[in-house]
Amino acid sequence: MITITEDLVLGARFTLDKAGGVLLRLFEVTGLAPGIDTLAQAALAQDGTTGTRIPMYGSPHPTVAGLYVMQIEAEPISNSRTSARVSVRYATPEQASVLNVVRIAITGSSRAKLISLDPKDGSQFVVKYTDATTGAVLRQFLQVPTLSPNTILEFTRQEVLSPLKRSIQFRRTVNASPWQTGDAKTWLCRAVNATSLNNLARYEVKYIFEYDPDGWTRQEYFHDPYTGKIPDDVMVSQNNDQGIAKVLPYGTADFTQLGLPNAF
Repeated sequence: MITITEDLVLGARFTLDKAGGVLLRLFEVTGLAPGIDTLAQAALAQDGTTGTRIPMYGSPHPTVAGLYVMQIEAEPISNSRTSARVSVRYATPEQASVLNVVRIAITGSSRAKLISLDPKDGSQFVVKYTDATTGAVLRQFLQVPTLSPNTILEFTRQEVLSPLKRSIQFRRTVNASPWQTGDAKTWLCRAVNATSLNNLARYEVKYIFEYDPDGWTRQEYFHDPYTGKIPDDVMVSQNNDQGIAKVLPYGTADFTQLGLPNAF
């Protein structure tokens, strides 16, 4: 019969660093069946009397919040074919992804775009010219190239289901309703990427979003095919038939369906 005894003195340790805590628990497992899988038996063992198990990968620490099993290692005990020593390492999700526990990263992009509205009051950028001979005032609408660094928000977690359907559904869509303190159509899902783990038993999934406070709707202008310039009487209209068209080149989706936490 398998017996599990935790060693609370020799070798057990706890380390605290900038990423959080790292805790090591040691167990001695006896009553194993000798063979080529003895150490595997030890790593997955359950006590025959108490029902106590060796903690499983990804399981939380029973008393220290925020620590999860990251590694289980079994090694033989000298002069014994039926015993093994098992070390269980706990750490925070910042060191490695854990099933259903989210890791968040916030970075920035180096985007550039053309803007046509003054960010101070929302008016059109216009340049005017007064003809010295006729006194006529000519004007042109401008599209000004500008740096537009945006916020990139990444969520990483392990999931048991393949995220392929989610990747197809959400990639290249914008939020249909307010999300992560941003208004509708201000968050773009850039990617839902995944790598399989443990023979397809789990997937490490990374969700990547980009926030544009101006929104992802684009304003495009009619250009005179003969002069290549924007006529001076264009204006915004509901039907996009007055020389200025507002276009959303992405579909919309309900990002709350992803079950991701608030990052703020």
